[in-house]
Amino acid sequence: MSKNRTFIHIGCHKAGSTFVQEELLQKLKNIKPITFFNKNEYLEKEFLYISQCADIYYENNVEQVISKYYQKFEDIFISAEGLSGNGYNVFTGGFLIESIAKRLHNIFPDGKILIIIRNQKDAIESYFKDDVKYGYLGDFQSWFNWRLNTCQLNYFKYFQLIKTYQNIFGKDKVKVMLFENLFDLGYLKNILDDFGVDTLGIDKVNFKRGYNKTYSPLSLKITPIINRIFGSKLTHGVTFGKDNRLKVYNLWRYQLSDYFNKIPIYKNKNKFNFDNYEKLLNDNFHENNKKLSDLIDINLNKYDYI
Repeated sequence: MSKNRTFIHIGCHKAGSTFVQEELLQKLKNIKPITFFNKNEYLEKEFLYISQCADIYYENNVEQVISKYYQKFEDIFISAEGLSGNGYNVFTGGFLIESIAKRLHNIFPDGKILIIIRNQKDAIESYFKDDVKYGYLGDFQSWFNWRLNTCQLNYFKYFQLIKTYQNIFGKDKVKVMLFENLFDLGYLKNILDDFGVDTLGIDKVNFKRGYNKTYSPLSLKITPIINRIFGSKLTHGVTFGKDNRLKVYNLWRYQLSDYFNKIPIYKNKNKFNFDNYEKLLNDNFHENNKKLSDLIDINLNKYDYI
């Protein structure tokens, strides 16, 4: 379909997507960023459809719509973490990963895929904090066991994700980057140069600014109280952006929490621990990471992967 050079960053969640979309791609001078932050060119409805719709309901005419629209641009760089196979505010466990990959290949058969991964322990704990922001009121152990028992943490078994994209697009068209190195200018530039991305302008990228900052332990304690009393995105069925009904929620999440995050109370307290937690992480991800290390030729042990 599309004949222009296309790069597609598919996530994963909690692995620097906001930085890529809001900062990195906006500074690269010779690529066309297609992200949530570029409303005029981002086909939000269509990308939601190809990343969310189950096969039995899927109508592939949307692929022609997307392909035709983006043929007018050269060197586009699409970034949308929903394309990694996990729903928007719906933790699905990645059961649409293969379907999404095939749909993207139908639209962009010559596209190149960038996948950024993060060690599972940090990614999972960051995901929990996001759920608390959104409106989850329970504790971490209950949340973890619920996600684990419903197979939703399979999403963080990166070997299958990466192998699927290699099988569909070809190994030479899939580049894997570690979140742990993402904010290193030299590493990032080398990876993108090697992948064929024109990095003119990368020297202007701000690596020091915080992007989608996580809550501190103190803010994490306060947030469920506020959300229980005043409501949250979860209780009001809100997905993107701000909702005028949630005045207290918006004030806390987007303004006041920033100040509380700087207060060093509970700073060193490990909130994310319970009996068998480390064993459960090891049982679910260690062997997967060993296979992944061989697949991508990176010693993940050096980066504290499980």
